[in-house]
Amino acid sequence: MDIKNQDITTFPAPPSVFKTLIKGFNIVANHIYLIILPILLDLFLWLGPQVKVDSLIDPFFALIKESAQQLPAEIMSALTEIKVSMNLLSVLRTYPVGIFSLFSTAISNDTPLGAKAPMLFLTIESNLIVILALNLIGILFGILYFRSVSRVSLSANNALSLPKLILNVFLLDIIWFVFFFFLNLPLSVLFLLISQLGDGVRSFLGILLMVPLAWLLMLVFYSYFPLFDGTTNVLEAFKLSWRSLRYGIPSLGWFSIIALFISQAMDALWRSAPSTSWMSLFGIFGHGFVATGLLAASFMYYQETNSWIEQTVLWFKSKNEIKNSGR
Repeated sequence: MDIKNQDITTFPAPPSVFKTLIKGFNIVANHIYLIILPILLDLFLWLGPQVKVDSLIDPFFALIKESAQQLPAEIMSALTEIKVSMNLLSVLRTYPVGIFSLFSTAISNDTPLGAKAPMLFLTIESNLIVILALNLIGILFGILYFRSVSRVSLSANNALSLPKLILNVFLLDIIWFVFFFFLNLPLSVLFLLISQLGDGVRSFLGILLMVPLAWLLMLVFYSYFPLFDGTTNVLEAFKLSWRSLRYGIPSLGWFSIIALFISQAMDALWRSAPSTSWMSLFGIFGHGFVATGLLAASFMYYQETNSWIEQTVLWFKSKNEIKNSGR
């Protein structure tokens, strides 16, 4: 096409957040089977057994009691309740690729069928082995969940085969784990230094640090998306996500904030029923629908943002070429 005949008066419009959200929920409504895995996981965590992790957390609770003997009774009561209700099976909800769950953070072991019968692994080694196994299972089912949603949302015909996808996701998981492992020390030193400052300065710096931290968390989350859209290697997926956030951060950030707000607000509603009531079934279904709809919308909005970036780059190139040709 002749560049001079192109319409360069209209700047490409970014994708609509709310239209994409509506499309995401419509996709789930038309493919309701997509919410099966979130529902099954929540049912298992709600009505299934409770695996206790006393051998792992007892040393930490003892350390807290020794270092903070003057803690208010309310805080100590809350810590005790968390310890009693903690369920090792909650690690089946893996991050960032994993099955969304309403009960992975639940702090109650009461169900309509009665109190759960606790299972206890006595040694630290056995707990660590179980945690590793549950994480692997959670990641594998999370990949299946993300893959099924992405295939419907993106209509991707060039999607990777399942073995290649699993390999790439695990490889990216390892890369991010190593990255945060080495980032932990400088961040700990930085937060220690900030804690020594005055209240006003500490609050100001804390707010400033939230911006790069939020950007980094978005990069981690969206770095997996190209893999579900057919990108063949981890390095290329990272480059695409870096480019998307570099040029599309206002639009993609705004979408992420709204999606996170909807998710947290609706989760508060879904958890309103007591865990001893069968009304929680409505919460489980509602959570599965909303969470899957938001994931479908995220896949579509990410893809649309990349298309918008391409159109914007071409728009600038066309405008510059016309400007230069007129000289």
